[in-house]
Amino acid sequence: MPDDAPSPGRALLAWVALSVVFVVGGGLGAGLVALLYEAVVGEPFGDLLYAIIFGGIGLVAYRTARVFVQQRRPRQRRPGRTQPRE
Repeated sequence: MPDDAPSPGRALLAWVALSVVFVVGGGLGAGLVALLYEAVVGEPFGDLLYAIIFGGIGLVAYRTARVFVQQRRPRQRRPGRTQPRE
């Protein structure tokens, strides 16, 4: 296992957290779009369109959260370096 890889427990926790972000983000995004669509158009929102919007918004939320998690992970210094590289 590489030195910068997270432990199995930490990787599982990150996977669960990111999955929750995907579901909550996708559900809220698709639900709001469906609510606005039905309020403006007055017709029911299609299931296929709901699923596509859910997946798209969920993916954006997942990737955003993943970048945030990776930036928060502490970086390990190489031996012999006194100042981190910018």
